Amino acid sequence: MKKSVLKYMNKAAAFIITVLLCLNITGCDNLPEQLRRLGLSPTTATEAVTQEATLPPIKLPGNYEVKDIKYGFYSLKTDFQKNLYKKFIEVMDSIDETPDDDGLFPLKKIEMNDNQLTEGGIRIVIEAFSCDHPEVFWLSNTFGFYTDKNITMVHLYSSFSKSQVTEMKKELNKTIESFLNEVPSGMGEYEREKFVHDKIIEECDYAENIRSSRENPTAFSIYGALVEHSAVCEGYTKATQYLLRMVGIQSISVNGYSKNELHQWCIVNINKQWYHLDTTWDEKQVGDEAAREKEDDNILYFYFNTTDSYIEADHRIAKPYTDLTEEQLCGKDIQKTQIFNMPLPACSSENDTFYNKEGAYLSDFSDEGEYNNIINKMYIIAQNRTGSFYLKIADNLNFNTTLDQLFYVPPYYFFEYTTDINIKLQKDYGKKYRISDRITMSTLEDQKIVKIELSYEKWG
Repeated sequence: MKKSVLKYMNKAAAFIITVLLCLNITGCDNLPEQLRRLGLSPTTATEAVTQEATLPPIKLPGNYEVKDIKYGFYSLKTDFQKNLYKKFIEVMDSIDETPDDDGLFPLKKIEMNDNQLTEGGIRIVIEAFSCDHPEVFWLSNTFGFYTDKNITMVHLYSSFSKSQVTEMKKELNKTIESFLNEVPSGMGEYEREKFVHDKIIEECDYAENIRSSRENPTAFSIYGALVEHSAVCEGYTKATQYLLRMVGIQSISVNGYSKNELHQWCIVNINKQWYHLDTTWDEKQVGDEAAREKEDDNILYFYFNTTDSYIEADHRIAKPYTDLTEEQLCGKDIQKTQIFNMPLPACSSENDTFYNKEGAYLSDFSDEGEYNNIINKMYIIAQNRTGSFYLKIADNLNFNTTLDQLFYVPPYYFFEYTTDINIKLQKDYGKKYRISDRITMSTLEDQKIVKIELSYEKWG
């Protein structure tokens, strides 16, 4: 995903600077202990921010508890920033019906009675607010500000008029309610996360050839992902984050780079551990719409609950704002503005990685425990005759040599696995079906992952 290049534009009023902001949504729950570890202090009870609903209340299924997202707010360091954040909440629905000269719809101006809010400080607050409110699809990536003596004025803009936003909220709310009605009760966090991951990939297609939110603002939003079924990575991430919130899972969205372009994905908290989750890159790109409809398995799990070291093989995480200077936050002369994150927790656990939960780990062909784990995990898939099997190759093994030993040269270890599974299938189900020798394989070489799509045939 590539966003607009940051630049300055002059407004008609003197001293007002309107800035095109690379608006990246990040966010998480109130996590005081995690923030302390990051060197930040959570606010006291007297400073607590009120998260006013920007969408109507939604009835939840089962016993899942909605998780408030306040990570951005608690990551702010000064009272001035926190007060501005609260003002954002107050004005977010105060949208004009008439556009300005740039075709944007102004929100009520915010007046702060202090002069301690620099441009960089305002950017940090906008990022923090966007962190915590992935459902605010109308906020434009343009803002203006004015400072004079002890007054700071901040101007926010909507991409849509108030009446448009009202109708769009209704559509989005209906879509979210429909989704929630499909969520089974009694699922654990991992299963709920997987349900959200799969649903977004099934419902949304990647919006090609869109380079800025001015071209198509909904493509960068939860609205584009869930209502229009078309979005770039920001839309996928915001939809993922909000739906995870609705089923009781904490998440933070992450700004960074991939394939030399700006990119965004999530960090999620599953069973008290943090993992990276990239729904955009877990959608298999299969040509045109007709080709996608024929594709039986367009959902990947290459980026489902991964560690920092895993994701950094082909993703680059932007620095936290606490590591950047004012010039880096705002740009100066020919220097471009840097994208940034709120400080992020470490992702180091492999407990709930996909390859650990549903796939298998291979470090030694002679290890009986690993062999049995592969057989048992693949047997579960074969029982249902659906899904694919994921194998993580250990760092001590050469990836390409191991693939050869599995599939292409003696002793063909993979087909030893399927032979044993077929014997078990015959014993348990008779000669109804068996795993065929015809397989389709996908690999992620940098992370040493192989996905094997199994096929089945009658015994003959």
